[in-house]
Amino acid sequence: RWQNLSEPSYQRYILAQMRTAAEVATKHGAHLEFATMPALASGASFGEAPFPEDSPKRRLIYDRLIKMVAAEFPGKVSVIDYGVILSPGGVYSEFRDGVQVRVPDGIHTPSFAPGNAFAGNSTESVAHAFYDWLAPRIWPVIIDSNRSGRAPVSSSRNAIIEKP
Repeated sequence: RWQNLSEPSYQRYILAQMRTAAEVATKHGAHLEFATMPALASGASFGEAPFPEDSPKRRLIYDRLIKMVAAEFPGKVSVIDYGVILSPGGVYSEFRDGVQVRVPDGIHTPSFAPGNAFAGNSTESVAHAFYDWLAPRIWPVIIDSNRSGRAPVSSSRNAIIEKP
């Protein structure tokens, strides 16, 4: 049976998985960064209307869940706003500042790793241009988050799960 993030039961499952990831990742002192989700446009890669998984509502639910988990691990888990870096205002764009930041599938960012079928969706020059564009935008956020140990405002472990 297919499930999606708008279903409360699936949200509970995802929360449990995120909590497990946070517990494992921080057990020996590491700091974990969850990243918000950028806007998606997978339907566009097929010349169609946005797919249900591209829904801004689902993206907002996911972002809310990672913020809930981060609040449960203050000083150990933080959230960086990766979504706003790639898609300011929640608007999908394949290019930012003249740099390709998403590949035509509407989901992934450019990557290049010879021989790796999972990381070879662009040319080496496109991938490096993306990395060069992203680095000065994301590293200061990661470093600041690690220094301050900031986590979002605390929320209850039993918070109300959104219904579709």
